[in-house]
Parts: sequence; structure tokens; C-alpha cells
Amino acid sequence: MAAVLALCSSLVWGVADFVGGTLVRRHPVATISALSHTAGFVGLGIAAGIVGIHRTAFLLGVAAGGFGAVSLFTFYKAMSIGTMSIVSPLLSLGSVLAFGLAVAGGERPSAVSVAGALIALGGAVLASAGEHASGGARRTALGWALAAPLALGFYLYLLARGANEGGTISAVFGARSTSSPLLLVLALGLRSRLRLSSSALATVLVTGVTASAALVLFGYSAKLGLISIATILASLYPIVTVLLAHLFVGERLRGAQLAGVTLALGGVVLVTAG
Repeated sequence: MAAVLALCSSLVWGVADFVGGTLVRRHPVATISALSHTAGFVGLGIAAGIVGIHRTAFLLGVAAGGFGAVSLFTFYKAMSIGTMSIVSPLLSLGSVLAFGLAVAGGERPSAVSVAGALIALGGAVLASAGEHASGGARRTALGWALAAPLALGFYLYLLARGANEGGTISAVFGARSTSSPLLLVLALGLRSRLRLSSSALATVLVTGVTASAALVLFGYSAKLGLISIATILASLYPIVTVLLAHLFVGERLRGAQLAGVTLALGGVVLVTAG
């Protein structure tokens, strides 16, 4: 059941990232980030009001929220100027960091899982090589794309710890309680307009709620199984994003980049097999 929940999380997360990535190419990054997180915050607030709030889990979520805000903004910034099929797999490196934090915290996954994490890291580096070599805007996109997983790793780990304390919804709600105001202040500071067309606003709201649902699924997966494995398994979402980008945006990958993406995702699968 833990594996199924993590896979469902990756599926939902991949769809949300693709939709968010298309939105930030037409609207300010700060606007989409703030509105999507606010939508998730409202939805989670309703859920938390129904099931109740677990204090420790909520506080761990609050601590995670700052990392979540940084991760989302930098990820969307990279998506707005870079290649979606490259940026999305790079974000999965955050799960490798969360994997390491869980191991440092006392979890003991198999040697095969550890090898898979290292392979995923190597694949992500190979996938980014072509992006860096292209220079200009894409090199800038790579910088944003590498900042995103660093924040995401701490974000996922703290959320998983909160879920293990017995309050998955409380942990994710706590995270949104921090990230939503931070992203809203950032949007106002950058003078980004918070007004969108009705269709764009509806899409943003659905994206925010969907992303929050993916985190809740991840939290329950981490609660039922190992944090280290749940974080890696949930990071399969780039497969969904890349496939959607191929089908609807027409993105193509160069040979070395395709090999790197394949290697990164193969390493993730190896982690779960261990």
C-alpha cells in the first residue's frame, strides 16, 4: 500500500507540474506560485478542520514550508525559461537528498537502493549537461533548476517526519501555512499582478489543490513505509511531466540528455526494487 500511494503521488504530482509549467510561460512565476499555494492552503484548511490538527506534525510542516516556497518558486522559474523535459527530472534530485537525510536519521535501506540513488544522481547530471552547454537563458534555467531540488529535499523529509508523527494532513497544512504567505509577499514585492482570467485562475486553483493532494498521498506513503523509499518512489513524477510535454508541447531531447533522463529514472526504479 505504501508503494501504491507513492506511485499515485508521483502521477498526480507529474500532472500538476506539467500544468504549472505551462502556466508560468504565460503568466508571472510569482503570481502562479502564490495563487496555487493559497488554493492548496484553503483546501487543506478545510480538511484539517474535519480531521483535526496534530500539533507536532503541524509544527514540522511549518518548518518545511519555507523550503517548499523556495522549491516551488525556483522550479517554476526554471520551467518558465528552460526545457520542461530537462527541468522536471532535475527536481527529482530532491528525493535523493531526502533519501540521504532519512538514512542519516537512522533508516537502513538495502545496498541496491543506495546504488540506485547514486545512479539517479549521475543521470540527472548527464541530463543537465546539454542544458548548461547551450548557454544564455537555458544556463540560467539550469541554475534555478538545481536550486529547486536542494530545497525540495528538506521539504519532503520534514513533511515525511510530520506524517510519521501521526498527522499527514496537519503536516502538509502546516507547510502551506508558511509557504502561502511567503509566496504572496514575494508576488507583491515583485509587483506581480494577482489577477488572472477566469479560465487561468480556475486552472491555477485546480493545480494548487492537486499538488497538495500529491503531498498528502506522499505523506501517507511515508507513514506506512520507509521515508527513504517513499521519497524516491514519489519522484517518478518526471516521467509523467516529460510524457505530457512530449505529447502536448512537442519537446524533444538530445541523445545525451535522453540517456541522462533515462538513467536518472532507472536509478529511481532501482531504489524501489531494493
